[in-house]
Amino acid sequence: MGGAFTGVADDATAFYWNPAGIALGAFLGAGMYHGREHSDRGGSVFEDRASGLSLEYTFMGVAFTQFRQSVGVDGDHRGLDTFDVAVSVLQSLPIDNLVVAGTIHYLSGTTSLGDMESGSNSWDVDLGVMYERNGVFRVGLMLSHLREARFVLPNDERLRVPRHARAGISVRLPQSFLIAFDSDLSTQGPSSDPWREISLGAEKGLLDRRLFIRAGLRAEVGSNLGSRPALSLGAGVQFWKLELEAAYRASSSHRDEAYWIGLSLAR
Repeated sequence: MGGAFTGVADDATAFYWNPAGIALGAFLGAGMYHGREHSDRGGSVFEDRASGLSLEYTFMGVAFTQFRQSVGVDGDHRGLDTFDVAVSVLQSLPIDNLVVAGTIHYLSGTTSLGDMESGSNSWDVDLGVMYERNGVFRVGLMLSHLREARFVLPNDERLRVPRHARAGISVRLPQSFLIAFDSDLSTQGPSSDPWREISLGAEKGLLDRRLFIRAGLRAEVGSNLGSRPALSLGAGVQFWKLELEAAYRASSSHRDEAYWIGLSLAR
């Protein structure tokens, strides 16, 4: 859905997009996921990979994820590999269908600089909020990396994971149709070229939601490189209590490319 998922967060990746969505989903759920993203930003090449497993139960959830991030700038390569153990605790507030979720991450990391590697551990905190109205309208807020976890590079420099804020809304329409919109509330990227991402997505359920298709469009605001629009397409199929999903995103001239696959079990 082009990244428009903060106000949806209804699958195994809710830990990343907005853990408060767990409370508004299935009573019990589990999922596996894998994704990769590659981006060329005017000579700087960014690559992210993630694979993980999540378990969710109405008021809490646990996720285990292996992240691999690398940046190459003019021959200078830096990388961060982390094994993330995340525990989310959810609390419903007196306002009906308003949920707040806090997530604590324990991060076992390995940093790289060229051919050198160094190991260090850290921890971080996320905060997610989700409000649902009449099962139709949702608005979500995700505050990530509030502590800004830090890791030590082989040259003793500190590598910081910057905090980030993102909000999203979604509306479920008749005939199993969903539209969603997301926007960064804080910038991302290097200080020399900060930018914000906006995303618009849609989902259509077919065959009593045994089959669904998704499409989305993302763009950047404020970047020196322009809007860099990227289109995403995805599909999923449900059989028994299992749901298999896949998505692909690409932009012109292959400047931005990503894919994601996931398998969820819910009851």
